[in-house]
Amino acid sequence: MCIEINGVEYFSTTEVLKAAGISRQTLWRWRQEGRVPDGHRFRNGQVLFSGTEYQEILAYANHLEPGALTTDPAQLGLTLKGRGQ
Repeated sequence: MCIEINGVEYFSTTEVLKAAGISRQTLWRWRQEGRVPDGHRFRNGQVLFSGTEYQEILAYANHLEPGALTTDPAQLGLTLKGRGQ
């Protein structure tokens, strides 16, 4: 359930956590690292996120990073050995 303030809809931290499938600690760490928006403080210290911020957090929570590629022969050998080659 969104909270409307001055005609703008905001999402609670709990809503963001549920939608992104992350813990409160993860969200706080991402905020500290500047990976996601900080949100806005509301009464009693509650943190709210605008619709745009909400979407940015969901996008970050679901982004994929390329796998680590290695040219280390020892690691390549382990990879090939593990595949039965």
